[in-house]
Amino acid sequence: MICLQKQVLCTAARILRRQEDAKDAAQEVFLRLYRHLSRIRPEAVRSWLYRVTVNVCRDMVEKSRKFPAADIEADSVGGKVLFAGGKPVEAGIELEQQREILQRALQVLPFKERAALVLRDIEGLSTEETARILNSTATTVRSQISSAA
Repeated sequence: MICLQKQVLCTAARILRRQEDAKDAAQEVFLRLYRHLSRIRPEAVRSWLYRVTVNVCRDMVEKSRKFPAADIEADSVGGKVLFAGGKPVEAGIELEQQREILQRALQVLPFKERAALVLRDIEGLSTEETARILNSTATTVRSQISSAA
């Protein structure tokens, strides 16, 4: 269950860009999971969670209609900088710099492109699975990701 919590929280943080909003979204996602658990096939839980996470995030964005500056790096929700002997390792510093660049790039994308990019290229879902989650087509997902690049 911890893995699913991290999946939802990290995905929401990448899409919403604010830790508080991501936590609110994750709470709503797990409330919906609890309500619908008897109707979800065990093998479909992961995809269902992605779909509901994107939908909850979309609802939150539509309600707020604003995107304040990011106050977190999405991957820091569950991850840590690498340390050795109390000092950051160069690889850890480089990874943090890459995360900062990624977070800044995600900030400027429209919601649809950001969601497609997060699901396919960051979460590692296939184009087809991303399309199903976004109620779209594989061609549209590829187009959204191309537009984001």
